Amino acid sequence: MGSMPASPPLRLPLALGLVLALAVPVRASERLLEVRDGFVNPTHVVAGQGGLLYVADTEGQAIRMIDGSGHLATLCQGPYSYKGGDLDDGEFHPGPIAIDAHGDLVGLDHTHTVFKVELHGTQHTPRVIADMWRMSGPQALQDPPLETHLRGLAPEPAGTLLATWGSDLIRIEPEQGFKVLVPGLVASTGNSKIPIARDKDGTVYLGLQEESKVLAVTPEGHVSTLAGHPSPLDDGSNVGLADGPGASAGFFFPNDLVLAPDHSLLLTEPGGGRLRRIDLNDPRHTVTTLMGQREFLELENQPGVDHPAGLTVDPTGRIFITDEVNRRVKEVGHLPVSR
Repeated sequence: MGSMPASPPLRLPLALGLVLALAVPVRASERLLEVRDGFVNPTHVVAGQGGLLYVADTEGQAIRMIDGSGHLATLCQGPYSYKGGDLDDGEFHPGPIAIDAHGDLVGLDHTHTVFKVELHGTQHTPRVIADMWRMSGPQALQDPPLETHLRGLAPEPAGTLLATWGSDLIRIEPEQGFKVLVPGLVASTGNSKIPIARDKDGTVYLGLQEESKVLAVTPEGHVSTLAGHPSPLDDGSNVGLADGPGASAGFFFPNDLVLAPDHSLLLTEPGGGRLRRIDLNDPRHTVTTLMGQREFLELENQPGVDHPAGLTVDPTGRIFITDEVNRRVKEVGHLPVSR
């Protein structure tokens, strides 16, 4: 079982000046949750049951947990020696995380493994449920390319997992095998992130960092561009800053994306310290900037500026981000909940 150290002091500043143009304004009397002590490298966050937040502290080799009062604890922490896995060095570097159909935590570790942490009971040791270098199945890899990485993850109601593996969208059957659903989604097979969100109707949304756009994939496998378009970064147009209808909007390396309770798609852009929104109820898929600067920033030298990386929205519409530069998890506002 992972260690559970004493909770460090919680800081709850009135960080209202950093919340810009949210669909539902934060009242002046409200205080937004901020936890900044106890993290090494918080990269991803997901809302769980009972108001809990789970945080992937990648370089800290840990999954942290924040309760509704803002108290921080460690759910599990490496190094771990995975039986049957490929982590001979015992390293544990959790990346994208999600809550699966059973209410447990799943996530990506290293370049080719999916782990699971059971949240029910008292044992919270991660275990490998998919190793892309060892899996069987209809399209198992006979000679897996070392340069191909898992790049995004999204659970499905049936207990399977959607993932991006290299340039392909795949479905993983935990501890059994996988198959390719849509090949060749991106031109590059590099290791940049491809965050995934799955809608209730089975539509899958993917954020392409290198191409600065968001794709939609129907349950039948039809692929279209939902919003954004690629643009050279040195053409002087700042197209990555543009709001507006999806076809004309621009993004700047989307890092994480989630579906919000108001049926919009939110995504983070660390390079501009921005939180963006795509209105899925609007046929034009209009894009707006909810938070952040409207110019590109070198945020490493500006510790007071948000650097949103990971993103989650709880069932009540509260929006939380991870801020890698400032090593914190922060609530930045809320959105309405669709009835």
